[in-house]
Amino acid sequence: MYAWQLPPFASPIESTENAQVKGQTTLIGPQLSGYVYEVPVQDFQFVKAGDLLVRLDDRIYRQRLDQAIAQLAVQKASLANNL
Repeated sequence: MYAWQLPPFASPIESTENAQVKGQTTLIGPQLSGYVYEVPVQDFQFVKAGDLLVRLDDRIYRQRLDQAIAQLAVQKASLANNL
């Protein structure tokens, strides 16, 4: 009866005693330091190359950029006045 999987030997539940899960762990890090503003992904969500994982608060960098642009404008004006 076992060879034909007839009752009482047939089981509707499949099981395994040696299951394994394979995966890859990758360490990541930002190119810039800063405070995390947003995390647009969920735990255990599949991601691919190019997906946004975290968004850093960029206010400090935008402020520095604005200051650099203003300083460049001052230097250009100074150079134009000296010519």
